[in-house]
Amino acid sequence: MTDESAQFPSRRTVLQKVLISWFALLLLPALYAVLQYVIPPKLRERIIESILIARMPDVPATGIKMVKFNRKPVLLSRTAEGQIKAISGVCTHLGCIVEYNPGQNNLHCNCHGSVFTLDGKNVSGPAPRPLEAFRVEIKGEDITISIIKG
Repeated sequence: MTDESAQFPSRRTVLQKVLISWFALLLLPALYAVLQYVIPPKLRERIIESILIARMPDVPATGIKMVKFNRKPVLLSRTAEGQIKAISGVCTHLGCIVEYNPGQNNLHCNCHGSVFTLDGKNVSGPAPRPLEAFRVEIKGEDITISIIKG
C-alpha cells in the first residue's frame, strides 16, 4: 500500500493543483487589465518607435499601401524617383482616416473634405497642417519606419 501511494498523488493533491491552476487562469485577465490601466497609453505607443513595416515588392509603383504602426494607419508610396515615403493616414483636422483617390492621385479625408498630396502636404480643406511624416530606412527588401522626433 505504501508503494502505490508513493507512485500516485492523492486525490486531494490533484484537486488542489487543479483549483490553483484554475484560479491562476482566472486572475490573468484581471492582471492584464491592471497593467493596461497602470501603463499610460502614450508610454505604450512610445515603446515601439521603429518597426519593420513592409517589403519593397509590397509597395505599388503607383498608388498607396496602407499599414499599421502603433495601431495607427501609415501610408506608403513611391515617388517618381523610386523613393519610399511614409506618412500618417490620420487627418490633421479631426483625426479621421484619409483615403487614396486614384483618379486624382491624392489623399482625401471623407469627414470634412481635406485634400493632401501623396507627400502629405495639405492642399485644401480645413486641415491646419500636413500629415505627419515618418523616417524610412530600407535594408535590402525590408522597409523600416520610425518616428521623426523634433
